Amino acid sequence: MKLKSLLFVALVFMLKGVCAQEKLTLEEVKDTFNLYASEINASAKISAEDAATALCVKYYVPKSQRKKLYQIVKRREINKKIYDYVYPTLSKKRSYAKLHFDTLFQDSIDAILIPYNDISGENISYALKCKKAISLDSVQYRYMLDKAIGMAKKIRKNRKVNVWNEEMDVLKKTLTEKQIRTFFILKNAKKVTQKVRDTWSKLKDADLTNNLDSVSDCARAYMYYHEQQKIMDIHKYYGTPRKKNLAELDKRMPLIIKMYNALEKKKRAAESQKVVEKDFVW
Repeated sequence: MKLKSLLFVALVFMLKGVCAQEKLTLEEVKDTFNLYASEINASAKISAEDAATALCVKYYVPKSQRKKLYQIVKRREINKKIYDYVYPTLSKKRSYAKLHFDTLFQDSIDAILIPYNDISGENISYALKCKKAISLDSVQYRYMLDKAIGMAKKIRKNRKVNVWNEEMDVLKKTLTEKQIRTFFILKNAKKVTQKVRDTWSKLKDADLTNNLDSVSDCARAYMYYHEQQKIMDIHKYYGTPRKKNLAELDKRMPLIIKMYNALEKKKRAAESQKVVEKDFVW
């Protein structure tokens, strides 16, 4: 039953690709597989183990996904090995067929790798990784994964391509307001937490925290910085909307942030004055 199942999968893919290109009939491919099934499966097993292991070395693959990855790679290798017997003396045609299957199975492999590795956009990859935390349903997940796979293809062709705006469009189109808010809170938590710590630490060093509450005021700073970072992310490459939204946010700036900004402004002014005085030293 396993042999028949593998044969069925192999032949379905062939009909869609190489068979049509090379004018092979289903019966010809089927006969070839049946004739050399043991050799093909044994060889494909070794190749699949090597290829799957190489992927796990090059990329991070969670243990829960490794069996699935191996099964995909095994199907790919079976398809490729058949052509060692279909074209035993025609290396160019063998190579063409194998390249076809490498391309054909890449999307399925990427679907496993993308949420955990830097091969697509960083935002959409993180959203897929945090699917449970942001409550992605199956339709949302599949749509975003398809988009991420498309972005991975673009990046492979050109490592310098920028997909940030495309990612933001997908997030805004796919997620609810609550999901978007949760996504950015998770994504920027470490950065924002450090900003709050730095803010409080510098105000404390300047002896300006006597009239502040370390819990409530830091909580206000935390939410403000999160909203600020969210705006910076969404409008990263759109200057006018970014400035407009940041200006609106500044109208609700907490006292602790105002104090921190004033302290930093005073510090920069003092540093500039030192530079000026140094320039006038003869």
